[in-house]
Amino acid sequence: MNIVDGKIQIERVFTDKNQTTLYDAEYRDLSIKDGDNIIWEQKNVECPANWSDNACTIFASKYFRKKGVPEIVSENSIPLVIQRVVASWTKGAINNGYLDRHNAVSFFEEVFYCIFHQIASPNSPQWFNTGLFDAYGITGGDNDFYHWDPYKKESIPTGDSYSRTNANACYILSIDDCLISDGGILDLVKTEAKIFKFGSGAGSNWSKIRSKQEQLSGGGFGSGPIAFMEIADQNAKAIKSGGSVRRAALMRLLHWKHKDIKQFITWKVTEERKAKVLIAAGYNSRYDGEAYNTVSGQQSNNSVVVDNEFFGLLKDGDANVLEIWDLIAKSAWECGDPGLFFIDKVNEYHTCPHIDSINACNPCAEYLFVDNTACNLASINLDKFWDSKNNVFNYDHYNHVIDLFTLALEITISISHYPTKKIAENSYKGRTIGLGICNLGTLLIKMGLSYGGNKSLLQSGLLTSLLTSRAYLTSMLIADVVGACEWFDAGNFDKIIDKHIHKSSCLLTYFKLKNAEPLSYKSIYETQYLNWHKIKDKLRNGGKLRNMQVTCLAPTGTIGITMDCETTGIEPMFSLVSYKNIAGGGVQKYVNKTATDYLNIINLDDTTNLCHIENYGEIQSFVAYNDDHKKTKKLLKKAKKVLRTASCKIKPISPEKHIAITAALQNFVSGGISKTINCPESYSVEDIKNIYLIASESGMKGISIYRDNCKASQPLVTAENRHCGIGGCGEGNTALLDE
Repeated sequence: MNIVDGKIQIERVFTDKNQTTLYDAEYRDLSIKDGDNIIWEQKNVECPANWSDNACTIFASKYFRKKGVPEIVSENSIPLVIQRVVASWTKGAINNGYLDRHNAVSFFEEVFYCIFHQIASPNSPQWFNTGLFDAYGITGGDNDFYHWDPYKKESIPTGDSYSRTNANACYILSIDDCLISDGGILDLVKTEAKIFKFGSGAGSNWSKIRSKQEQLSGGGFGSGPIAFMEIADQNAKAIKSGGSVRRAALMRLLHWKHKDIKQFITWKVTEERKAKVLIAAGYNSRYDGEAYNTVSGQQSNNSVVVDNEFFGLLKDGDANVLEIWDLIAKSAWECGDPGLFFIDKVNEYHTCPHIDSINACNPCAEYLFVDNTACNLASINLDKFWDSKNNVFNYDHYNHVIDLFTLALEITISISHYPTKKIAENSYKGRTIGLGICNLGTLLIKMGLSYGGNKSLLQSGLLTSLLTSRAYLTSMLIADVVGACEWFDAGNFDKIIDKHIHKSSCLLTYFKLKNAEPLSYKSIYETQYLNWHKIKDKLRNGGKLRNMQVTCLAPTGTIGITMDCETTGIEPMFSLVSYKNIAGGGVQKYVNKTATDYLNIINLDDTTNLCHIENYGEIQSFVAYNDDHKKTKKLLKKAKKVLRTASCKIKPISPEKHIAITAALQNFVSGGISKTINCPESYSVEDIKNIYLIASESGMKGISIYRDNCKASQPLVTAENRHCGIGGCGEGNTALLDE
C-alpha cells in the first residue's frame, strides 16, 4: 500500500482486475437443532462453497437481516451480506477522500476476497448494521445517535439508525456519582441500552459511586454501586444484542479501595450459589436457562482494579489487603469472578495520557482506552497464511491483509455514529481501531509447536509484533492522505514506540539464549524490528498517526466460527471434540480437524484413533506403523505435547503456559488481550492466588481465570460432558491424551 496522486493505492494480491466472477457459491438448507427440536432453520441459502455447514449456519442465523429487505424480506445470501458490508466501506472510502474510484474497485475486490475465503472478518456489529441503508434503504427509527461534524466542531444527531453505521463492538463509558443527571447512573443505563440494541458491549468503572456506608446530601445512606449494577444487569438481560438471540455483555470494575469492594467481590459467588440451588430443584441448567436467568450479575464480567500500591501492601502483609486478596481468590475459585485489572500496567502503554488516564475496558477486556470512546474490530485468521506443503508462513500476504483491514477499520470511523455526543466526539478525535489475530492455536499445531512452549512464545510474539508495527505504519500512511487524528501527540507516541522497540530487541536475545531452531525466525525478526524503527524515522521527519490504537486481541467467538477457526482468538485447542450451546437454544458439534490432520502428517492416523476422536474426543491407543518402535514412541510423545488441550484431565496446558503466551503477545499489542486462563479442577485457592501473582509480574494488563467445573453451566463442553448432559457437567472433564 502506498500513495499516488494524494490517494491510497491498493495493490492487488488475491484478485485480478480482469476476472469475471468474484466467488463460487452453492445453495444449502441450514438449521440449528436441540435433539429432534428445530430451533432455527432457513432453506435455500446461498453459501460460499468452501465454508462448512457450521460456519454458514452461524453466519446466517446471527447476521442475516430478518426484516425489511426489499422483495425477499430476509437476507438469504452470505456473499451478498459480505458485499453489503464491503460496498459500504468502499463508498465511505471514496466519499471521505481515502481512495479514488479506480483503487476503490481494487479495495472492494481484495477485501471481499479476504472475507469470502475466511482470511479475515470484522466484528459482529458490522454484520448487524453496516450497509443496511446503502443496500436496502433501511433507515430505522431515530435512536438518538450522533456523529462528529469536523467543520462545525460539534456532535450532531444522525436522525435515523442506519444511514450511518454503529459498527463498534467495544464501548467504554464513564459514570458519575449522581442518579438522574447527564453522565449519572440512569443515564449510563440508557446509553448501554442503545449500545446493546445494535449488537455491542460496554464497560465502566463504578469507583466514583459512593458506597452504601456513605450518607446522601438529603440524609440517609446511599444504595451503593452493587444495587445499581443489578439494575443495569437486568437492563442488559432484557435486550437482545443486535436484535439477534445473543444477550448483551457488560464489564464492571471497582477499585480495591472502594468501601463496598468486599460485597462486589462476592456478588457473583452469592448468585452462583442461588443458581445451583435452583438447578438442584429441577430448573433448566443451561447458561441461558431458567436458573441463571433468575439470578443477577450474569451479563457482567467483574474485575477488581488493583495497582502497584496494592501489591506493595500485599507484600508487606497489610491486614485489609490480605483479606481482600483472600476474598478475590476464593470467589474466583468458586465462580471465575472477579478478574484483576492492572491499572498501572495498562496506563504504562497509554498513547494518550495527555487526554485522560485509562480507567476501564470493554466486557472482554481487549479494548483499553479513555472513557466515552468506542472501537471497531477485525480479526485475521492466521491459519490461512500457513503453507503445509512447504512448512512456511506467507508473511507477504499477512502484511497485505494487515494493510487492507487497518484501512477498512479506519474508514468505518468516518461512516459511524454513536449513542452520545461525547462518545461521537472522543471516538472521532482518538480514532482507535482494533485489528487482531485468531486461530493461533491451530497455527501452532500445524507448525508442530506446543502451546506455551519456548518456540511458540517466540513465534507468537514475532507475529504480533509484525501485526502492530505494520498497522501503525499503515495508519501513518493514511494520515499522510487524510490527516492525523486530533489526539495525536508525537512525544507520547514516541515513548510508547521506544517500549515496543525494547521488547522487540529482547525477542532476539530470547531467541539466541533459548537456541530455538529457525522457522523463518530470522526474516520475520528483521522485518518487525525494521518496522518499529521505520515508525521512529517517520516521527523524526514529522510523520503523524491516524489512529491512537491499532491492535487488540479479541475472543472472536462468533466470527471465529464463521471463519471455520478451530481455536478462537489466541486460545489453545479446547478439546479434540467439543459441543457449543448456542444462545437461544441448540447445539453445534465441533471435531478438531487440525488434530486429525496432524496425526496424519506424522503417520499416527490409525482409523481406530480417529474414530475415537470423532465419537468421544479421546485418543485411546496408537499402533506402530513400522518396525522402528523407538521412532513411533518419539512421534507419539511429540503428538501428546502438540495436541495437548485446555481441557485435558491428565496434563492439560498449564495456567503458567496460558500466562506466558499472553504476556509474550501483550508486549506488542496497542490495547489488551481477551484470554481465559484455564485452571484444573484440582486447583486450590492458594493456587489461584499464585496464578494471579504470576500474571501481575508477567506484563499482562489484566487476568481472568476459569477453574474447571466451578460453575454449573457454560457454553462449551467436551465430548464426555456431552454424554452426561450439556450444560450440567462443566467444561474440561475428560482425559483426551492419556499419558
